[in-house]
Amino acid sequence: MGRLAFQKENRWGFFPSASIGYNISKEDFWADFAPSINDLKVRASYGSLGNQNVSNYLYISSMTVHPELNWILDGERPAYSVVPSLISDDITWETITTLNFGLDANLLENRLGINFDWYNRVTSNMIGPAMVLPYPLGATAPRTNNAELSTRGFELVVSWNDVINTDFSYHGKVSLGDSKTKILSYKDDKQNVGSWYTGKNYGEIWGFETAGIIQTEGEEMADQSKYHTRWQPGDIKYADLNGDGVINDGTRTLNDHGDLKVIGNTRPRYNIGFVGGFKWKSIDFSMFWQGILKRDYYPHSGSPLFWGMTNAWAASGLYHDSPALDYWRPADETNILGPNTDSYLPKPYFTNETNKNRQVQSRYLLDGSYVRLKNLQIGYNLSSNILERLPIRNARIYVSGENLVTISGLPKIFDPETSLAADPANGGYLTNGVIYPMNRIISLGVNITFK
Repeated sequence: MGRLAFQKENRWGFFPSASIGYNISKEDFWADFAPSINDLKVRASYGSLGNQNVSNYLYISSMTVHPELNWILDGERPAYSVVPSLISDDITWETITTLNFGLDANLLENRLGINFDWYNRVTSNMIGPAMVLPYPLGATAPRTNNAELSTRGFELVVSWNDVINTDFSYHGKVSLGDSKTKILSYKDDKQNVGSWYTGKNYGEIWGFETAGIIQTEGEEMADQSKYHTRWQPGDIKYADLNGDGVINDGTRTLNDHGDLKVIGNTRPRYNIGFVGGFKWKSIDFSMFWQGILKRDYYPHSGSPLFWGMTNAWAASGLYHDSPALDYWRPADETNILGPNTDSYLPKPYFTNETNKNRQVQSRYLLDGSYVRLKNLQIGYNLSSNILERLPIRNARIYVSGENLVTISGLPKIFDPETSLAADPANGGYLTNGVIYPMNRIISLGVNITFK
């Protein structure tokens, strides 16, 4: 049943689903395969869900009342209202349909398990912008159901469980999943590269290709005057991809994006997990690894954690494990740090001039993938001989550690799991990493079951 998001005739929706499965291993002819492949099942499903996560009363013309006007009239600031916005009189449910194919198998006397799913999830009638209306109208066009996107992906889980003898058993499970989201339809006549457009892979990062750092005065390079009139040794040099001798981003549209190109994608890819352990007599061991094998991260241009110096000294800082000190210094530098012409970062500025070197570019696109040991635990169950004189049935002593090991391509100052949250206000790029990191925790505990 719908909320008051839609007008009366659109408040109800019909979203059917169906699934089918075929357990091949139950067939008589499977007897020849049973010793190796104990169970095999294939399945498929197709279903739909409705989404009404929009504001209420979009179909009713309303006038917003504000308590105080910005100007004083007759000695006071009176309440006021504004012209009502245009309404969405035909807005309705978004429909999410999912096609799924799967396989479940158990092999080698049920020691090896395999589960695989492939899916294609399509969101149709997605709410997006309406047609562009004439500017003199003075009103924003209402939202309407005219967009569509698709997410395709897979999930694979492989598990192994084995008992060697009465004293020793072990197990392991590996999971791997991946998906890509593509915009199938979106109303954007200009096709701005910083927004959604038909054919866009969700999470794209558009930027310049870096041609290096200027080393000498008068070095040959394209005209970069759009971003600053003064370029000197230590500044960034951008690649002239379209060959017109000028570095710019055009109108930032698909038809005219100047020297911009897709340099990366913020979406996490290839989510991986591993759970494993063993039990030997009274000792047990388990561990859990989790990670993302592919993801791009572009540091926020105002982040002192990465850049160190910003456009004002009060917003700057030098942090341990930050690349900020690896900045360009001339060959004749005589201070304590010495020259550094083969640096990673350009020369710093404490003015807005620093922004010319921090256009989104390939040189500072970071690898945001990681693998982390989320949990490791070792336990010992006290023998019954020790407990028989106590009112205790079982007692287990354990040592547990969380977030013990992290393998990451990012500078150590960034936590790859928590600091790379998406920031829609930053054009789809990721945040500057200023967030409380994951703690490394080691604990000792006892589990007791009384008689």
